Amino acid sequence: MTDKVASVQLEQILLLEGPSGYMKWKQKMEDWLGLYGYGRLLSEQTAQPTRYEGESDKEYRTRVETWEEKQERGYAAIRSRCGLNAREELKGVNRVDTALAKLKSRFQPKGSAIFQQLDQNCTGLTLEQCKSVSEFAEKLRTARNEIHLLDESCKISEPHFVNRFLTGLGDSYNVFLTSFYQNNRLIPERDAQNVITKDAVTFDEAVIAAEKEEQRQRFSERSREETALVAQRRPQIYCHECGKNGH
Repeated sequence: MTDKVASVQLEQILLLEGPSGYMKWKQKMEDWLGLYGYGRLLSEQTAQPTRYEGESDKEYRTRVETWEEKQERGYAAIRSRCGLNAREELKGVNRVDTALAKLKSRFQPKGSAIFQQLDQNCTGLTLEQCKSVSEFAEKLRTARNEIHLLDESCKISEPHFVNRFLTGLGDSYNVFLTSFYQNNRLIPERDAQNVITKDAVTFDEAVIAAEKEEQRQRFSERSREETALVAQRRPQIYCHECGKNGH
């Protein structure tokens, strides 16, 4: 069952075709490798295991074979989510860490132009372009993560990110926003010793509040539609003398 689930989740990772999709691909691929036991091949298990003192030949061979098998399976997983150009980069490679390093060198976006593009993806996104508040929030998270992966200096602060989300909700959320801003802080409140006395609202908290407002608005809209439908179905009473309805 685990192998089947792993295979299904692996297939959900979009093929790496070029620089435009690299950062999201890298994040998804590394998450998958870590989730299914290949994460250490990117850190302390990049090299073939060394022999322990007093370890028998059989025990050592078993550990090496296990490491080699994990390398083969991990590399195969990476290659399976690569398009034609990416696969060309992997020729002659058979280790997980080397494969990811080569793909990073070839496809990771660099420079001011890509930063401007990613920044526009984040600042230009609104709820109107999405099907729901949850989709809007997820797309914003993805856009922010791509910016963060570009360079450490590009990190977006939590207050800025929360405000970006709130301002992207649109005019239909104005009443909600007025109440939300009155009851929450975008930045923490501190005392004279600079100790936080009241926490700032988090992105997740803002999303949950907006989702509740979305549900309220949808329920209200359904109620209005049902009321209008009932009114349309109600039989009209006409006066036979004057021809007017209602009496």
